[in-house]
Amino acid sequence: MGRHAEAESTYSLAIDTWQQLGLADGRHSLDATSRLANVYRKQGRYAQAESLYSYTVAALRRLDGDDDITVLSIRSNLAACYLLQRRYDEAAAVYEDVVQRQRRVQGDDSPQTLRAISCLGDVYRDLDRFDEAAALLAEAREARKRVLGTDHPDYIASVESLAAFYFERDEDTKAIPLFEEVLATRRRVLGNEHPSTIITMYNLAAVQTELGNHEAAESLAKETLQLRLQTAGDEHPYTQQTRYLVAIIVARRGAHDEALDQLQIAVDHGFAHPYLLSETTQETLAPLQGRPEFEAILATVRARLEEK
Repeated sequence: MGRHAEAESTYSLAIDTWQQLGLADGRHSLDATSRLANVYRKQGRYAQAESLYSYTVAALRRLDGDDDITVLSIRSNLAACYLLQRRYDEAAAVYEDVVQRQRRVQGDDSPQTLRAISCLGDVYRDLDRFDEAAALLAEAREARKRVLGTDHPDYIASVESLAAFYFERDEDTKAIPLFEEVLATRRRVLGNEHPSTIITMYNLAAVQTELGNHEAAESLAKETLQLRLQTAGDEHPYTQQTRYLVAIIVARRGAHDEALDQLQIAVDHGFAHPYLLSETTQETLAPLQGRPEFEAILATVRARLEEK
């Protein structure tokens, strides 16, 4: 039994037990219900998660009121569920109310308040409300630095969110120092093989690629590929996604055979991503066009994407 399946079984049994005792809306039962909703959310069972979150929030509101810390925490999880479904307006509405209440109840610098502020900033970014997003992400970063210190995971998450914001806004010169700060800290605190370190390494390689810093980009991308091979294996989609990035980088310095080799390995492992078919990527790989191997790779990727 997998970890999520085991958790689902445990929490479902607890809920059934409390219901049989006539305590369906008791605190222990509601805690188990909220935890089961978290499991469903992580499994991508969003409708079930949303239903349980809404039930739990309504019951706890009757017991403890709208400003209760647990109510606000579960509402944040509900907003995260909306966000995963790209229901950005609904997520923003919940986070806005949660942030307002958290500020009043727990203060501007509490970890819960700062987490909600950071999440709202990310939602505003998705809604193209860039000025509001930048202000909130910067607020969360500075407050976490002051309150938690520069090695705390929440502070690093804030820096990374701000870096991603600048990257998506094509402000790469602002994004790079932030990504570099995150990577240096994660290497030191978590180690090179930690998934968060590897993700940051990949993101920084992508930013360096966009800026045309090919030597730095290639070094980071190849290190990322080796780490993903060691930690996730050659079959993992993230490993093959990294091969795509390596192929783009080496193609830009004219190593077309090496680029073709990386793309072929990714395709041989069943990987297909629309990024390979994008106009920008095709422009980079233009010297490969007409080569039978490359045309076969493109045909395979198109066929697999059409099947999806």
